Amino acid sequence: MCILPSIGDGSCMYHSIAQAIVPGYYHKSRSDQTKIGRYLRQQFKSLINEQMYANTVEVIQKEMKKNGISNQLQVTPFSKWKHDMNNHRTWADLLQISIFGLRMRLNLVFYNSRGKQFYYGVSNFKKAEQENLPTVLIEWERLMHFNLICKQNTDEHNNTTIQRQFFYPKDKVLLNRIKTLYNHAR
Repeated sequence: MCILPSIGDGSCMYHSIAQAIVPGYYHKSRSDQTKIGRYLRQQFKSLINEQMYANTVEVIQKEMKKNGISNQLQVTPFSKWKHDMNNHRTWADLLQISIFGLRMRLNLVFYNSRGKQFYYGVSNFKKAEQENLPTVLIEWERLMHFNLICKQNTDEHNNTTIQRQFFYPKDKVLLNRIKTLYNHAR
């Protein structure tokens, strides 16, 4: 496994996800990478209206309760959420992360590098497997910055590729290992 650093401008979660889902991201200039991450954030924000926001928060709270996760979700009024989304320097909180993952159909799994444990998204593995959703692994570096976690693969000709998304059943061994580590830490 390896870490691909993301741009640290307050939108690092969106930059990390852009690295995973935007083809050719790494062949772009840093300026274009910045624009891509910010564009992803703004496009996502524009998809969410007040009713969708309320419905999504309700779904997330039910899922957290069903999975035995204490309600750590700090729900803010829609107007504040929209305001925070407009400011590319505002860090993604659990609410932004949860809404983004659910609405964009991504299983976002976060690893706290300081605490050496996975702390979010693992409870969604069953849904990811059933619906063939991509899992994106993100490092929470020093509790203040997000980076993409990827896997380097080398073939028999010594060519290296970077795997940025993980799927069941192809990556079942890796994803099940993450689930075991997560459950052991709970």
